[in-house]
Amino acid sequence: MNADYKKAIEILTPIYKKYPKDFRVINFYTSTLADYGEFLPERKRKAFKKRGCELLSGLLKRLRGIDRAWSFSTRNEYYYHSAQYDKQYYLGLERARSGDKTGYYSQGVGSAWHAYSHAKKGRIYFANIWARRSVRAWANYFKFKADYYNAYVHYALALGILGRTADMETALNKSAKLSGKPDSYHEFKDVRTKISELRLKGRFSRKHAMSDDEVYDKLLNLFKGQYLGRQWQIHAQNTPVEIKKRHGDAPLKQLRSLMILTANHHLADSTRTVEHELWNPRRPLVGKRLMNEAWKLPLPGYKD
Repeated sequence: MNADYKKAIEILTPIYKKYPKDFRVINFYTSTLADYGEFLPERKRKAFKKRGCELLSGLLKRLRGIDRAWSFSTRNEYYYHSAQYDKQYYLGLERARSGDKTGYYSQGVGSAWHAYSHAKKGRIYFANIWARRSVRAWANYFKFKADYYNAYVHYALALGILGRTADMETALNKSAKLSGKPDSYHEFKDVRTKISELRLKGRFSRKHAMSDDEVYDKLLNLFKGQYLGRQWQIHAQNTPVEIKKRHGDAPLKQLRSLMILTANHHLADSTRTVEHELWNPRRPLVGKRLMNEAWKLPLPGYKD
C-alpha cells in the first residue's frame, strides 16, 4: 500500500503543478498526500499531514458554488486529517440526514477516533459515548455497503475501546479477508497496538467487564442513594424493610417504579439507546431480575 500511494503521488504531482487551481485536482492530490503520510516515519508523517491540511484549508474557502459531493468530501478529509473528529462526525450526521448514506462512514470514522482521543486522556465516560456512536453508525453503513475493508478497521477501533476485543478481532479479520492483506498489515496492527496500550493503562470501559449481578447491584444503589435519597434520608445500603420502617410506603413505590421502568428497558427490543453503562448494553437477565424483585418489595399486596 505504501508503494501504491508513492506511485499515486508521483503521478499526481505533475498534474497538480499543471493545474494548481483546479478544485478537483487539488482535492484528490492533497487527500492522497495526507493519506500517504500515514505510512511514513513520524517526522515525515507530520510534514505531509501539515501540507495536506494547508491545501485542504485553502479549498474550504472556495466551497461556494462547488458541487455538494465535492464540498462534503473536502470538509470530511480536512476534519479527519486535522484531527477534528467531532466535526467529522457531525458532518456525517448532516450528510446522512440529507439522504446520503455515505454520511454514516464519516460518522463512524469521526466518532471512533474522537472516542480514542478521549480514551487516551482517561476520559472513559466520553470515550464510551463516542465509541457507541461509532458502532451505531457502522451498523447503518454496513446495511448498504459491507464490502469496504477500511470501514472495518475504524469499526474495530470503536469495538476495542468498548472492551469488545473478540468483536474487534472479528472486524479486523473481516477487513483482512476483504482486502487480501495479511493479519500483520500495519492498519490492523495499529488498532491492536492502540487497544493494548489502553488496556495496559487501565483506560477501558468497565461496561463489558461488569457482571449482571454487579449491574443489578449498582442500579439498586443508584435508585436508593441518589433518586430516593433526594427526598428522604435514604442511603444505598438501606434495605427495603428498613426504608419502609422509617419512611412508609411512598419511597418503595418510587423504587418499584424505577425498577420496572429500567427492567422494561433491558428487556425491550429497541434501537433506542441510553448513554450510560448501567443501561447500555441491554441486559435481559438484569431486566428479569429487576422485574421479579420489584414485585417482592414489602408493599400492600406483597406475599412472601
